[in-house]
Order: sequence, then C-alpha cells, then structure tokens
Amino acid sequence: MKRKHTHVLGNTLMVLGLVVMIGGVGYSVVNQIPQFHLPQFMVHGALGSIFIGALLWLAGARISGREKIADRYYWVRASSAAAIKLSIASRSGWQLATPMLTL
Repeated sequence: MKRKHTHVLGNTLMVLGLVVMIGGVGYSVVNQIPQFHLPQFMVHGALGSIFIGALLWLAGARISGREKIADRYYWVRASSAAAIKLSIASRSGWQLATPMLTL
C-alpha cells in the first residue's frame, strides 16, 4: 500500500472511531431522558461502542503514523523526564535532593 493510501485509510478509521464514540455517548445521554422511550437494553451496546470507537481510533492512528506524541507538549516532556530521573535514582539507590517537577 502506498503512503498516501495508508494515510487516507488511517484518517478514515480515525474519523469512523470518532463518530462511533460520539454516537455511543450521545445514545447513552439521550437514553436517560424518559420522553424518548428508548430501549434500555441497548445502553450496554452504546457503552461498548465507546470502546470500539476508541480501538478504531487507535488503529487508524497506528496505520496513518500518528501514534506518537509530539515533543512540543510541555507536560509530556516534563513527566517523562521526571520518570527517567526517578528510574535512574531508584536503580542506583540514590535519593533525589531536588523535586522532580519544578515549575
């Protein structure tokens, strides 16, 4: 499959996953309104559709190559740097004298 086709397929799966997730949440919310008289047994399917939509989203992100988090997000960088400091300190038996996250 060509690169362009994988991006299109991945984006399509991501959109489909988003639609399924929004539909599941929407049905779960609308089902709580008694005026609509929606069947109660479909609530479990609606909650399941949230997870199926998330799986479709993740599959699409994996296919299109968008599964990595960009380095421009400060909190991701800071928390991963703190986790690295903590793991190095715990392996060597040192105690950190400075706090891990300083703002």
